[in-house]
Amino acid sequence: MREHKSTTERMTKAERRRAGCHRITAYWLADGFRMKLLANFLECEHNVIPRSFDEALYVCTRG
Repeated sequence: MREHKSTTERMTKAERRRAGCHRITAYWLADGFRMKLLANFLECEHNVIPRSFDEALYVCTRG
């Protein structure tokens, strides 16, 4: 697990709003995913740093 936070993760709610970060709604999509494979794909193809909590991946994105 990563020990440091990204710049976006260190921002306050107001700073994220000013920077153009948006809230994301999560939807249940399937019975299962290969989470590590999905996290690697998101990191490589979409230049985001996924964080895993319980059975969900979270990413900070810019709109």
